[in-house]
Amino acid sequence: MIFRFLMLAIASCVAASIILHPPIAHAQSDIDAAQVELREAFAAYNAKDYEAFVISVKKALALNQHSIATRYYLARGYALTGQIDQALEVLGYLVSRNIDYGYAEHRDFESLRGDPRFARLITELAERTSPVINGLHRYTIDQLGIIPEGIAHDAATNRLFLSSMRTGDIYVLDADNSLSLFATVKDAQPMAAIGLFADSERHLLWAVGATFEMTRGFDPDAETQTGVFGFDLTDGTLQKKILAGDVATFFNDLTVAADGRIYLSGSDLCVIEPHSDTIERLPVEPHITGSNGVTATPDGKFLFVSSYPVGVYAIELETGQARLLELPANASLYGIDGMYVRGGSLVAVQNGIEPWRLVHIELDENFGAVTGIQVLEFGNPDIGPTTGALDGDVIHLVGQGPAPESAPGHFPGNLREFLGKTVIYSVPVD
Repeated sequence: MIFRFLMLAIASCVAASIILHPPIAHAQSDIDAAQVELREAFAAYNAKDYEAFVISVKKALALNQHSIATRYYLARGYALTGQIDQALEVLGYLVSRNIDYGYAEHRDFESLRGDPRFARLITELAERTSPVINGLHRYTIDQLGIIPEGIAHDAATNRLFLSSMRTGDIYVLDADNSLSLFATVKDAQPMAAIGLFADSERHLLWAVGATFEMTRGFDPDAETQTGVFGFDLTDGTLQKKILAGDVATFFNDLTVAADGRIYLSGSDLCVIEPHSDTIERLPVEPHITGSNGVTATPDGKFLFVSSYPVGVYAIELETGQARLLELPANASLYGIDGMYVRGGSLVAVQNGIEPWRLVHIELDENFGAVTGIQVLEFGNPDIGPTTGALDGDVIHLVGQGPAPESAPGHFPGNLREFLGKTVIYSVPVD
């Protein structure tokens, strides 16, 4: 959610008051440099210097060819500067991949409105982006502004847990669909509850907590903090609280491997060894920018990590070597949020492109390449999911329902996109 929030902020040209805490000091990668160019691009956009906007977006795309959003920005820039053929070429690339950021209505494409080629692309896009709905509605919390992020399934009791980025609260949904408050993530100042993982074997619910702009009561002048919290699965009492200190700026998601190691994504990849109360950086080469979804193979040999602005990496834990998964033609794993190992494949929530999609990613036996991608759910308008929890042959997705037309007065206006009611859908994965 954190990276999706920031990408939507950029795409909507929200003012620079939305700040992601600075990354850990690494040698700047091309991906980091691309993000800098995008900030420059939108500074030019807001100043209505569209020629400079195009120049910076081109630089960003040259640094990160995997970014779908950057191609969309380039199409906008071409349209704004009268480069009609170039704009249509980029839009054709996006349409061929069933991606729609609202081209038909966006004001930046006004110069294309009378062009029959644009009309044909919009017609084709409508045919390509019809929703695919295989899931069943499980539950709706009839309340605006929870801003859910994580969900976890406890196999021992068949309960679901979900986290709130707005309040830091963690809710539990029993097998009979009764909902109650389970625990709250907090420190000296309010924290967002982000990623969740139910470790049924060790009887702990692990949650990522972080001070973040979305959280109610956030103080931008206070010292920021992030860490992990372990709650007893029976009664929600706090059993572990491990704060990061200066190890990382923020954490996003987590997973617990079979041996009890806790892996954390976010500004940096980190690990907590079994029986340890210390968060350590995970030695990985190359550095993975914008790590989000994180999931381990049952044998503990590989860790899969989604880089939100790039794709999915497979990390051989014994060596620390990370490989970006090779893709079939016309495929993209840009914008992956929640991600989970299932057998020798992955199930992932791809919400960084629109319409959102839930995908089953088939892998080769060496975990070096994607051999196929099956779309399980596509563009369901009743939920905008963030993460999921595997439960046998289904995955439970948590997300927001449709956003209200305007933010209620007690919410910041820039959160309107995230204020829909909290929704859980259960989708077959076979």
